[in-house]
Amino acid sequence: MKHFSQLDHFTVSEQLYQASVCKQFVVHVVDNTSDHDPLCLHLALNVDQMKLCSCTVHPKPSWDKANDTHINKYKNMLRSKLNSIKLPHSALLCRNVCCVGTEHILNLNEYDSDIAAACLTSADTAIPKSGCKGARGCIPGWTEFTAPLRTNSLFWHNIWIDCGRPHNGTVADIMRKNEGAVSCCYS
Repeated sequence: MKHFSQLDHFTVSEQLYQASVCKQFVVHVVDNTSDHDPLCLHLALNVDQMKLCSCTVHPKPSWDKANDTHINKYKNMLRSKLNSIKLPHSALLCRNVCCVGTEHILNLNEYDSDIAAACLTSADTAIPKSGCKGARGCIPGWTEFTAPLRTNSLFWHNIWIDCGRPHNGTVADIMRKNEGAVSCCYS
């Protein structure tokens, strides 16, 4: 990080600003390991029309959990589903490389969708599912790997703040190095 930007802003219309902005401020928190502080904007908006939905986690096929039995089940199921897809013969045999026939395009798009659906439903049925958290509600690997990096990152971030938030020098370099180590764990 050799370049710095001090461009943090919100862009709102004059009407929205006059009617809805309650306050704006800079957020200073210890857990922020970045070399800049985020801006916060509080708005007073009428949200009667908004519908809130709860966030639900949908388990997805986890290929790294699949063994040979799962893979074979997937292959057999996929083969069966692909064999049952109706081929769009006229579109596939069309020799016009500039074909813009509506029926051909629709047939090819449907064929593409059928192949994708066969792959997805076969994997969903045959491959073990992933979960976002472990059985006890904790994130696997957090305590062993990420928590120590986070603690070290916060330590150096606080030293950086105590030194006046320098943009360059040894303290700034160490703070960025430790910040990067924690962000790698989240990627």
